[in-house]
Amino acid sequence: MASDIEIAQKARLERISKIALAKLGIPEEHLEPYGHF
Repeated sequence: MASDIEIAQKARLERISKIALAKLGIPEEHLEPYGHF
């Protein structure tokens, strides 16, 4: 079983605006970002 740090290191970060639009249908102008990811 992989440790927490191994899982975190393998994770691929995606911009929250991309996830919001693609998976939830929320356009970027309706978001208040506090970071890119």
